Amino acid sequence: MQVSFYIISWALLAVVVAALAVYRLSLGHHEDVMVHLSGPEASLIPEQTHLASRMRKVEVWGQTLTVIMALYGLTLLAIWAYRVWQSGNQISFH
Repeated sequence: MQVSFYIISWALLAVVVAALAVYRLSLGHHEDVMVHLSGPEASLIPEQTHLASRMRKVEVWGQTLTVIMALYGLTLLAIWAYRVWQSGNQISFH
């Protein structure tokens, strides 16, 4: 397989992570920072609970995919560095 396939798949994973971050930010804007326990606002409790649950799920997926993306990127970098080293080419920064 071509190396470009792996780079494109890493970039797509990065786009998914960025989309999750934007979605999490969007959910945060709808969050009510006041905790409603009883009284007239008691009807808001199920909504707050549901939103908190959704935010937790998005955070878990976002953190998991971020770690996977970082490890995948580091693996691609290590493979590239190994291939450069094996070919005897010198990396120059001019």
